[in-house]
Amino acid sequence: MKKKLIAMLLAVTLGASMLTACGGGDAKAEKKEEPAKESVQAADEAKDAEVEEETEEVVEEVAEETVEEAAEEEVSFEDLQELYASLADNYNAITELYLNENIQQDDDVEEVLNKAKEIIEMMGEATEDDFPDNASRVKMVEAMMAVNEKLGELLPE
Repeated sequence: MKKKLIAMLLAVTLGASMLTACGGGDAKAEKKEEPAKESVQAADEAKDAEVEEETEEVVEEVAEETVEEAAEEEVSFEDLQELYASLADNYNAITELYLNENIQQDDDVEEVLNKAKEIIEMMGEATEDDFPDNASRVKMVEAMMAVNEKLGELLPE
């Protein structure tokens, strides 16, 4: 049950991060297109934005429900370690993209990477005794999920 919960949390996070990258357009290509194509493209983009917004609302609702369920269920230290491993993998992938300039250099990106690094360092040194009750473990799950979601938003389109 706990592994299913963590899997669901990860799936929601990854789904939300993938959806945030949808709907973007290339500004240079838009300028070169004919006016008729631009109006069709504008209508498509508006429709995409509406669908994306509705999808994000559903994902947020599911994420909130999942976090509430996590608060009601017992979250083990092993669950934290699994989420920590996922966060570390995502951090390493985003850092590599950032250093290879596949992600635009930006203070906001560095802030997210620094937050992820702080959590990874903290969890790397943490023991089960550092999370004596379920509430502290749930709080850490929420923090890791939030940073993991922001890392997903950094992925190039």
